[in-house]
Amino acid sequence: MSRAVIAGDAHPGLAREIARLAGLPLVAASVSAFADGETRVRISSWWSERAAEREATSSAQPATTDVTARLASLAELHGKGELTDEEYASAKAQVLAGS
Repeated sequence: MSRAVIAGDAHPGLAREIARLAGLPLVAASVSAFADGETRVRISSWWSERAAEREATSSAQPATTDVTARLASLAELHGKGELTDEEYASAKAQVLAGS
């Protein structure tokens, strides 16, 4: 199971320090209100952020379109515990669907 620290808007410095001490990634969240006064909480997608980070670090490398290589890469991340079962299944389905 993947774990992360989810932080709101109030104390970003404290959240960063807690995440650092716990050795967990920090996931941002914003809290606001809808026009009717209901509370709105938006939690950024940890998976999307990690995918964007991986894409940014590998942008100098040629893009891999080989489905087998992409599936192998996902399996490796899943095996390392960097992807939950749900994240792995979702990403695998996207690769197999061609997106």
